[in-house]
Amino acid sequence: MSTDPLFGLRPINPKPLEPVDSGDSFFVQAADIAAGIVTALWNRSTLAEVVRTFDYVTYNGRRIGESEAETITAKNGDGSSLRAAQ
Repeated sequence: MSTDPLFGLRPINPKPLEPVDSGDSFFVQAADIAAGIVTALWNRSTLAEVVRTFDYVTYNGRRIGESEAETITAKNGDGSSLRAAQ
């Protein structure tokens, strides 16, 4: 069991994610559009280019900068194996 990173005392028991119909939420629609734009950019270039283009990029739940994006790209080749998993 993990604990809250801020306070360290409360147990964290996240609820399972539930599917959401994007037609029911403008926020989900915006996220779908943003994901499409990022996917198109990443398919044409690299993760580092995505980070240079947008103010805030998360990768596996962590915010990353350009140097970390370049490290990830170097470690995983051109990133095609990562894109295939999306």
